[in-house]
Amino acid sequence: MEGQEAVRALDLVTPSGESDTTVPSGREFGTPFAALTRREKIRIALANARRAGKPVGRKRVVVPIEQAQKLLGEGKSLREASRVLGISVGSLHRAVHQGRAAHQVVQVAQAIQEAA
Repeated sequence: MEGQEAVRALDLVTPSGESDTTVPSGREFGTPFAALTRREKIRIALANARRAGKPVGRKRVVVPIEQAQKLLGEGKSLREASRVLGISVGSLHRAVHQGRAAHQVVQVAQAIQEAA
């Protein structure tokens, strides 16, 4: 093996068995994050990403609500309208119901202003 250095690894096994670098879970023994659980590591990574201004989580689906309302007004089902729009039934359902809720809030606010 000319030009290549031989790499030797040492394994650590404590008598109590708490630290065993011969198994995958023990290979993290020497790293700074070794004591953290996977959930804690994920929480730290997400906090760092948010702090850096990076988007975190799934991308939002843009629902063309006017087109969806038109299709539903024509008598199409949620499933048919979602196929035409190229989005999932759940995304369309959520957008339609959020739109209705927002519309009701506006109506209530207008009624309050008219009564005043």
